[in-house]
Amino acid sequence: MRLENPPSFKTLDEARDFLKSLTSRDEVTNFAYLGVSLPGDSANTPLDVTTYSSEWARHYFKKRYHRIDPAIIQGLSGILPFDWNSQPYTTRRLKEFFSIAREFGVSQQGVSFPIRGAHGERALLSVNSSLTSKDWEFFKANHLGDLALFAYMFHLKILEVQGISQIAPSVALSEREKSVIKWAAEGKTAWETAKILGITENTANFYLRNAAVKLSATTKPQAVANAIRIGFLS
Repeated sequence: MRLENPPSFKTLDEARDFLKSLTSRDEVTNFAYLGVSLPGDSANTPLDVTTYSSEWARHYFKKRYHRIDPAIIQGLSGILPFDWNSQPYTTRRLKEFFSIAREFGVSQQGVSFPIRGAHGERALLSVNSSLTSKDWEFFKANHLGDLALFAYMFHLKILEVQGISQIAPSVALSEREKSVIKWAAEGKTAWETAKILGITENTANFYLRNAAVKLSATTKPQAVANAIRIGFLS
């Protein structure tokens, strides 16, 4: 699948259409973005952008499934991507949830990417697929890193659309920090980056951590996304 970084849209409706354009019958069938505690929102109203059918969305909230949905509960409480099949769901309520979801065309194959913003906001981008378990594992192995980066890029674009500035344009990275971020954007591990630059893995991680702090990022995908947004990797 091809992901556009940075994403291109100017309104929330366009954001929904943009996500819809990335779906396919063969790989990703749905995207869902959820932002909570966004800056400037004193009412703390969740912001959602989803490609799920309006029928499923209405039923989902009518039944208050957001209170038990593992993608929401685990995704918003963690910092690592959460695979929906990473734990057994044995309660009657959860079995009912996934059974009815399938009736609405929502497969149990999915992964949710937690996002922690510089202003304390939390967000989640979930990816849903109808692939078989075997094909889903292959898909994740090839696209998980790209999707993690895309999730944060999408979040930053949502903030921009909402008139929220995420990072200051005066960030200054050293040449070594830029190099480490550049290779991270290419999907290289710290070990691979160290070999390319002729430094130790610990040194590569040191520069990556420094760059992440300067870029108001808590994870490598966030650091890469912020670097792209302010033109360091153009």
